[in-house]
Amino acid sequence: MSVLHKQIELLMVGGQVRRFHTVPVLKEQTVAAHSHGVVLLTRILLGEGCRAEALVMAALHDMGEWSTGDIPSPAKRRMGISDHVTALEDAAITAMGFTIPAGPPETLRAGKLADCFEGLLI
Repeated sequence: MSVLHKQIELLMVGGQVRRFHTVPVLKEQTVAAHSHGVVLLTRILLGEGCRAEALVMAALHDMGEWSTGDIPSPAKRRMGISDHVTALEDAAITAMGFTIPAGPPETLRAGKLADCFEGLLI
């Protein structure tokens, strides 16, 4: 399978992963809907100087969950598997031909804050 084919497959199915699938929720959300919110919140937090790399990071940050599902952070911490799951998810994104750009510390902090804040909004 070509890299382009893998990327198109990820585009079609990667965002359809249901978030919080292991716990009862009042409102269901997909990774695509969550990532959309994280992108917009990242842009709001970083303001006019927001670089494209920050938005790409926000858009791709959970796309590896197509291979692992959305394991809630508290569960990953309790089981001691956070780093391992992150590595699996990053490898899945890389296998699809995407690279999550590195950024300066303030960009990484803004992205993490946007990710957490978006989770509180649903």
